[in-house]
Amino acid sequence: MLSYNEIVVNLKLLRRVEKHQKINTRGAFLNVEARSIIPEFVRRWRRGDDRNHTVHQIQQTVLTAIEQTPKYPALKTYLAEAKKGVDNLKETYGDCTQTVARLEAITDSIDAALNGGDEPPVEEIPDIDVD
Repeated sequence: MLSYNEIVVNLKLLRRVEKHQKINTRGAFLNVEARSIIPEFVRRWRRGDDRNHTVHQIQQTVLTAIEQTPKYPALKTYLAEAKKGVDNLKETYGDCTQTVARLEAITDSIDAALNGGDEPPVEEIPDIDVD
């Protein structure tokens, strides 16, 4: 399970993700893919990073944050702010309907948690190779 600090840092990073940016998911914390002279696809391939892993890490962060909101109510603010970055990732991965649907399920879970909805958060969605 993610620690409170990991959840907060990852949600804060998500709120900063802009359209057409990708996330580096290797390591304890999410990070925005840095610009480099080495092509992005090469760097991501060498790390074993892909969109399925990205969505999985985002989902884990969001679901853990939602589960922890009763104990840490401030997480609701971070979730609300992180939703913008998840929406921007929908634009980044707009060519893949499955990835967009998975990201929409995550934002639906955020909305339900913030609005006190009766709908439970989307459970773990299995990684499916879409490439």
